[in-house]
Amino acid sequence: TFMGANVDNNGCGSERIEKIRHNLFLSFKPNSFVVEKKFLPEIRTLAGFMKDNPSVELTIEGHTSKRGTKAFNDKLSQNRAQAIKNVLVKKLTIDKSRIITIGHGFDKLLLKGDNEYIHARNRRIVAELSSEKSLKDMKWTIYSVDKTTK
Repeated sequence: TFMGANVDNNGCGSERIEKIRHNLFLSFKPNSFVVEKKFLPEIRTLAGFMKDNPSVELTIEGHTSKRGTKAFNDKLSQNRAQAIKNVLVKKLTIDKSRIITIGHGFDKLLLKGDNEYIHARNRRIVAELSSEKSLKDMKWTIYSVDKTTK
């Protein structure tokens, strides 16, 4: 039983876990892991959310199009994820221990096909915020009395 939660005929308060998720999509030019300035406001918003929620952790996934070798794209996708982490850590002062980077190469294509639009959409970052926040779910049962006692 948690401090402040009363035990009643139905039991006592409980603890529940809540998850917070947010996706961020950024794209890159071919064969590049340079973070374009136009994406900095979105990255700043992400950093602000992380500063306001210190229990939040971030997983950054780098992705590539199908062009090129698997080895090249695996490294490029990891570099893309790391580039976003570097902006968050070095420019926006987020603790590096709160961020995990993963390079998927072209293993998780967003779209299949072979035209410029599809390749451009597949060159991206997906960032997922998650937090396990413990909340005390305090419940009380209140009984009413029909008659007054003296």
